[in-house]
Amino acid sequence: MVNNTFTTGKPVLEHLAPYTEPGAAMDSSARDPPPKCHPGTRKKIGRNLGTWLDDPGREWNMMWLRGPAGTGKSAVAQTFAEYCYEKGRLGAAFFFSRPNGRNKPETVIPTLAYQLAFHCRSFNVALSKQLAGDPQWMTKAPRVQLKRLIIEPFLFLQTRKRDRIKKPFMIILDGLDECEGERAQFEFVSMINEVAQLKNLPLLWLICSRPEAHLQYTFSRVLYYGREELLFDDECREDVDQYLHDELARIKDEYADITPPLWPSKDQFNKLSRSASGLFVFASTGVKYIGDPTYANPVDQLKRLLSFLKHAGAIGANSPLATLDLLYTQILTDVPREGFSTTQRVLAYLIGAAREWVFPRPAQVVCNFLRIDKSTFYSALRKLHSVIAVPAPEDAFKTPLRFHHARSGRFAIEKQKASVDVTKSALFWHNIDATRFHTNDGWDFDLEHQHGSLPNLKWVSPDNEKDVSRGVASLALYCLPSFFDLSDKRDEDFCSLVYDLDFRYVHYHYFPYLADWFYRRDPSDPIVRTEPSNELDMRLLEYLRIVIGQGHADPATFPWNRNTPEQYPRVDRRRTYFFIGHGEKTAIVCDTVCRNLLRSHSLNLDKEPTPQQIKAYQDFLIEIEWNETPDHKEGGETTAEISEENGVASLQ
Repeated sequence: MVNNTFTTGKPVLEHLAPYTEPGAAMDSSARDPPPKCHPGTRKKIGRNLGTWLDDPGREWNMMWLRGPAGTGKSAVAQTFAEYCYEKGRLGAAFFFSRPNGRNKPETVIPTLAYQLAFHCRSFNVALSKQLAGDPQWMTKAPRVQLKRLIIEPFLFLQTRKRDRIKKPFMIILDGLDECEGERAQFEFVSMINEVAQLKNLPLLWLICSRPEAHLQYTFSRVLYYGREELLFDDECREDVDQYLHDELARIKDEYADITPPLWPSKDQFNKLSRSASGLFVFASTGVKYIGDPTYANPVDQLKRLLSFLKHAGAIGANSPLATLDLLYTQILTDVPREGFSTTQRVLAYLIGAAREWVFPRPAQVVCNFLRIDKSTFYSALRKLHSVIAVPAPEDAFKTPLRFHHARSGRFAIEKQKASVDVTKSALFWHNIDATRFHTNDGWDFDLEHQHGSLPNLKWVSPDNEKDVSRGVASLALYCLPSFFDLSDKRDEDFCSLVYDLDFRYVHYHYFPYLADWFYRRDPSDPIVRTEPSNELDMRLLEYLRIVIGQGHADPATFPWNRNTPEQYPRVDRRRTYFFIGHGEKTAIVCDTVCRNLLRSHSLNLDKEPTPQQIKAYQDFLIEIEWNETPDHKEGGETTAEISEENGVASLQ
């Protein structure tokens, strides 16, 4: 039955698809339009890569293309990928992007295998046989996946004369430095280098990245690879000048009725060229600014840009990225003052989301999350299209709001105030979501939010209201870590919102940030406490005792960070608790730490712990091999069953 399932190409692709990242492909709509080398530029690197591809006597099968931010590595990778595709030599390509969430290491090998199976029929058949033996290879570690899903099928083909691949396929990994986790980056370089030395494997590997210190160290420890480098040299400056010349000529033709015959002047062009200083990302952003159809006046736009760049002085010659940051500042000055606070909120969200792990959300979801109506949202972003990809309203339900490139986050905005506004939105929506729809969830919080719609959404239609609502609720839950640390402890509205939370139904994901925030704001604030202050707290303490049975729990210590169980260095395991909230809205939070694993559970006053909760917790202890016996005291302490010693309660 399994063999039959994998006898044709289509089921193989369908089987792989759920484990892939479609947006990372060379021709993905998520990257449209992709960066590409401007005609007539990057000739040398293009020739070198083309020669390497076609040379049967090549010295190595793995190449590292490195270069600083803004030198056009992704454009080179895209152009070379298209060249390989036209020659029938492209096996697969994965374009990493941290801001857009295309950076999960577990998706890389399945994505490459999917594309290889699509491009090479014989590999498709060989992979079918491999999957027939074990359809679960996609859930294995990347090193195992590489061996089973790519290497072994190709080596099998090479043993069969009629299926043997004569010209190797090219596999491209662009932006490896944006892959999640330095360890994962090291693993990819290491294992690719190993397989690149297999003589009979018909694969070439091109890895493109910034020359980050950890990657330089990684490549220094592997053998047999080639290296190409993109630098801010004379050739790079000539290429950028060519790009600027051609793009300004295009803009001049588009606005022929308002541009002078000799526009731009030689002096204007030279000033722009000096500011760009060989930085493609500056040139492309500047061109977008000059030709912005919102203004439809490139003559004035160029004058405004050059006037502003005077403030850069000699910075551009030595640090093009600093000049680029100044360009962003200039773009921001064009935003009307009356809508500037809204613009800052959107930028703060994008910057925070890109800095952390928040997955890109559709523009319509972001708009509703920030509690902005449709017209205000688009008005706030009207002057920022040169740096932000803003989808049309009809596409906003499915298309993310994103920066054109990773550097775009360097805006001189009031991050503190804007981050407070974003955090307010997260707390506002989570409190509504939790108190309306999750009061009976217990420990099984419905993360899919399969319930009614949130009230008072600003921009929805009958067709997408529920989906937008789910997106807002999910975003409210997961974006909090990106902004909470920046939130102003003196903002009265923000403080009121935090203190009014119903802690009975807050998802455990929030508790570490809330508890730490309260403590740092005022260590004596009784809203977070380890000592029971009334009968309600004593009842919660009793509920915790019911759950942990004969186990032991210590009061938590502050400042407290749930994400660092290493704060307990001298014990193999520890269970702590604290109270958060007032009156009926209080919850008791229990942290169970075992080795490097930490799990939080909370209980409230709505009802006693259920048998299902007690069993779930005990099953969890078994799972982590927690040795819970009546005479076992974690940390070596002895306490009474429920006692108060030195004003602090402990549980045994």
